[in-house]
Amino acid sequence: MDSSFVDFEPYSSLVETLKEICGLSYKDVIEKKFDSVEDACAFYHGYSRAVGFGVRLCNKIHDSEGRIISRVWVYEKEGFRAKKYKCNTNSKRRPQLQTRVGCKARFSVSLNRDTNKYIVRAFKKNYCHKLATFREVAWLRSYNNIDPEDLSKIDAMGNYCIRPCFYI
Repeated sequence: MDSSFVDFEPYSSLVETLKEICGLSYKDVIEKKFDSVEDACAFYHGYSRAVGFGVRLCNKIHDSEGRIISRVWVYEKEGFRAKKYKCNTNSKRRPQLQTRVGCKARFSVSLNRDTNKYIVRAFKKNYCHKLATFREVAWLRSYNNIDPEDLSKIDAMGNYCIRPCFYI
């Protein structure tokens, strides 16, 4: 990254945050405690964005009171397609492209009922794929979204036949 890009004010704080997240060791992550599932989600999304991969929710377990007691996030292309979909020769439709690569990256938290905080149960960073660069991350499915405020501006401009231009 060239220095002119980093000196731009909105990106300088982002770059510092990314350096802080990327500098965490395995032990630092395992020892983390979160007040809510949303805090854990924000942390792992920030981590995955800094490293260069997208994430998706894998599993969520509730207790009898409706509280989330366990949550798992995985790499967005984790696992493999089921055999029945690979070998189906009788299908009239063209098979979809293979997107799963079997990456084992995973982050899991569970509720500690004594402290009422979420603790990290599993953190695996075994990447078997090419990671996205800083500029490519915006195009990953996990982060390719538009803020509601920006969406309302786009809709308002559309009412006056002004087409939006997107720059990254």
